[in-house]
Amino acid sequence: MEAAPNLARVAGEALSLITGVDIAYKELDRDAPDNFEAGPTEHPEDEDVSMDPDEHLPWPNPGPIMAWWDANSGWFRTRTRYLAGQPISEAQCHRVLETGS
Repeated sequence: MEAAPNLARVAGEALSLITGVDIAYKELDRDAPDNFEAGPTEHPEDEDVSMDPDEHLPWPNPGPIMAWWDANSGWFRTRTRYLAGQPISEAQCHRVLETGS
């Protein structure tokens, strides 16, 4: 997450989608890295005026996330696909659709 800050929030969202952990609620987030600019900038020579598609996503904090994974990885079996912290099944897909998380 440190090496590619432009992908950090998407990686955090993927982690949340798979494991069910809410990065912001569990305080596994942080402020944006220094000097990170996304979306429209104040630079007149920058012609890209598109908004940051990830601006609503929290910035994952690698240290606390790794600590969370070390404490919780035992709940996840290898070779099993997960959605919101549970093995993917028709019932789990319905729960996620009904609850929105």
